[in-house]
Amino acid sequence: MRYEIITTICISVLAIITILSIIAIFIYDKNKGKQTLSTSNDITDWLFSNFQHTVFTTFYKNPKGESLCGINIEEYYRYCKIVHESPSLENLVALRIEAAGISFILLLLALLMSYNITFTAVCLLIASGIIYLLWIMPFSQIKNKAEERLFHIQDDLPRFLSLLEKAMDLPIDQAMIVTATKFQSPLSEDIIDSINKVSLGANGWTETLVDLAKVYKIEDFSDLILEIVNSYEQGVNVRELVNRKAKEVEETRLYAVEAHDSKIKTLIFLPIIALKVLPLMVMICLPMLSNFV
Repeated sequence: MRYEIITTICISVLAIITILSIIAIFIYDKNKGKQTLSTSNDITDWLFSNFQHTVFTTFYKNPKGESLCGINIEEYYRYCKIVHESPSLENLVALRIEAAGISFILLLLALLMSYNITFTAVCLLIASGIIYLLWIMPFSQIKNKAEERLFHIQDDLPRFLSLLEKAMDLPIDQAMIVTATKFQSPLSEDIIDSINKVSLGANGWTETLVDLAKVYKIEDFSDLILEIVNSYEQGVNVRELVNRKAKEVEETRLYAVEAHDSKIKTLIFLPIIALKVLPLMVMICLPMLSNFV
């Protein structure tokens, strides 16, 4: 009788945890792109905004340092700039706190119900899923999007330089705008956006391109911008520089394409393994689960 009561309580707690985890995922999706959460008195705002804000401020009243809950702050903001998304640091950290708390409770339930192998296995599986869904996946999504965009930017760089060569009769700043306008790509979008942020004249456009290179952290692009800026400031003809960099960048692009293809093959291979392993786990756990029920 005692074990039956404990089992009923644990199953109820497990169901509540599962529901809360699903709600947490919806909360993150709804608040994605909001750096500071609202403090509205509306019940839906309390559930989907203030709750996450409360979780964050409970653990980080005065956040300091380079990282929060294992998230490198500078790296995260860089990824957001690359993909043009507003940061959601509070939401991201709150999700990780919730994942840690829920997983801890599940581990306690697993220990409490250690006499029941099936229930223990279910707790551990759900805890693993929560760690992936709430801790790993949200940050990985924006990281993967940023890395994919950076790959396309690096892949577009040789073609951009090839077109830039043909526009070198113009001043370099105007040549870059003309080239970016003709060549539709993520790189062109960022270059136009960066140059348009300042009024042309003086050296404002060079500073914005240097800032863009710092965000990208693509060696070929950084070298290109640095050399263009130095040549421009010294009054040196940039045409020869552009011709030389076009050849160098094309060689680098070929190596990057090979590395990217290898990564894609790995990402395709992992789901195939999962599809083979999961049915096997179900076949093993199903008989035990039927006995438990």
